[in-house]
Amino acid sequence: MKNKQVLFFASTLLLVLALVFWFIQPAIVGTGLLENLEISFVDATFGKTDSWGPISLTSLKFSILNLIPFLLLLFALGLSLLKAFGIKLLASTGFEDMLIIVFALVAGVGLLLAPQLTTMTNEALENINLNLGLGAILAGSLTLVSALLAVVSKFLK
Repeated sequence: MKNKQVLFFASTLLLVLALVFWFIQPAIVGTGLLENLEISFVDATFGKTDSWGPISLTSLKFSILNLIPFLLLLFALGLSLLKAFGIKLLASTGFEDMLIIVFALVAGVGLLLAPQLTTMTNEALENINLNLGLGAILAGSLTLVSALLAVVSKFLK
């Protein structure tokens, strides 16, 4: 294997790991007056409704701004896998490489901005100090490192 292929394989593997951490680790952690709060990426993106018998309380609403980094991560991973299997989606492979890099960069920055992009509906949750969770840190960092590896593999001979 050439160095270029090894770096590209590592870049694709990091995108897969970032997607795994998107699902299994909390994106946002917070400390409030009564308890510690952990919000997953799924809840921060698609919303969350808690119900106690006939009473239901919507604490998180759907956030398109949290959905965009997830979709860009999926697009970057999909293009990387298509390129790895030799399937050409576009006529120019240089353009595919640039799309992978741009999608991964924007997704990484968006994943690291998860607390700012989450839509809260409950005023009690707005008073909690929200910080990046382990999932956001790992997914965002791995996606940015993947973009860096894709840049290096593109310009390596």
